[in-house]
Amino acid sequence: MDGLSGQSTGTELIPNPFYELLLWSVLCNMHQMALFMWERGSENLAMALVAGKLYKDIAKLTEGDDGKADVTEELKAHAE
Repeated sequence: MDGLSGQSTGTELIPNPFYELLLWSVLCNMHQMALFMWERGSENLAMALVAGKLYKDIAKLTEGDDGKADVTEELKAHAE
C-alpha cells in the first residue's frame, strides 16, 4: 500500500509462505518438498499435525480406487 492514496499496489508479500507451500506440496504428493517447507516453518508441531491429517484423509479417499493402490500405501506411510 502506498501511504498517500490507501490503495493496494499488488506487491504485498505473503507473511509466511511456508504454510501455503507445505499444504500445496502435501496435496500434490510431493513429500520431500513438504518436509523441506515443514523444516523452515515456525509452528512445526501444528503443521505436522495438519499434514498428517491431510495424508490420512487423502489415503482414505484413494483406498477404494484400484488404480491408486500404490499411492494409498505411500500416503499412509507419509502420515506416520
